[in-house]
Amino acid sequence: MIVGPATPHSGRGAGKSTATEVVTDTLMRRGNGQRSFRNTLLFVATGEAQLATACDAMRRALAWESIGGDPHQDKRVDKRLQAQMTQAQLADAGDKFKNNSEGAARAVRAAWSHVLFPIESTEPGKPFDLDHLALTARERAGVPTAVYEKASAKGDGIIKDALGGETLATRLVELWPADRPHLPVAQVAKWFATYVYLPKLRDRVVLETAIRDALAKLDPRFAYAESFDEESGKYAGLLWQKAPLGPMAQTVLLVRPEVAIAQQRPTPPRELGPTPLEDGADPVSPITTGPTPSPQPRRFFGSVEIDMVRPVKAFDAILSAVVMELRRSKGAKVKLTLEIEADAEDGFSEADIGVVRDNACQLKFKTESTGFE
Repeated sequence: MIVGPATPHSGRGAGKSTATEVVTDTLMRRGNGQRSFRNTLLFVATGEAQLATACDAMRRALAWESIGGDPHQDKRVDKRLQAQMTQAQLADAGDKFKNNSEGAARAVRAAWSHVLFPIESTEPGKPFDLDHLALTARERAGVPTAVYEKASAKGDGIIKDALGGETLATRLVELWPADRPHLPVAQVAKWFATYVYLPKLRDRVVLETAIRDALAKLDPRFAYAESFDEESGKYAGLLWQKAPLGPMAQTVLLVRPEVAIAQQRPTPPRELGPTPLEDGADPVSPITTGPTPSPQPRRFFGSVEIDMVRPVKAFDAILSAVVMELRRSKGAKVKLTLEIEADAEDGFSEADIGVVRDNACQLKFKTESTGFE
């Protein structure tokens, strides 16, 4: 996205400026709603010094256009002045107009020299920070082309044209909800386009190539399926330790390995019942080993309201008195879930809703149990 000349950027980094204010606001909201797919956006803004140079060059080009331009193609040409000039003067003015026009074009391209883009924030609760790249080449192609070449793998590598299968599998461990046996590839593509802490992929082809690379491993960390049948609970086109051929449809799924292995495992033979006794045979009495001991409790659950006056101290007490005691048992696995419930008598504003939703996504709140009503 090209930021207009009315809001230039100053400095060598991503410090505060009129350009960063526009970029931040654009990344936060789209109209009255929240901005989606912010991880696909890069912004280029003018530098204050370069913009002044471009303005001077453009003034000279316009001035020479009025003197040496073609009167049949441009209404800005001063025909009365040209009528008083000799052929040599007209030729000289035409050359100066051409040279100044080319110089103005180069100056305008050089003016847009600051690339700004969102990255993961180091501050808790902040949806993103801004990072900065500088465009320095004066003789270059158009602004969009220059920005892409600078940010692509040929330049600083901000835009990834390749993603390793292991890298993708590691990222999915962070994103894949534990209670979901399969995950649409379209959802994975949306995550990469939305969350700024993920790599910025050039396009969906990069993601599909990473999926194929991961599936070709001897022990892949996910399987692949073309679709899922809700009635039978079976996956169609299920692949395990094998990459799919051809383009991937929008409906394809990634499947947890244990789920895929369970479907591909042969069905065990049905166990036979007891053999009927022959006439006159005595039934064998079952062996008794005494009373069966009561099983030990294997699960603990509980909820408690946190004191909002001193939430950190209250949470620390819960960790020490309950959570740490539960972890003493051999093999115990503890899972903590924070539930938030807020009520506003007059309702929440659209601005607050957008900010909260954005921050909740960045902090990886579960979408199925988070929202406003």
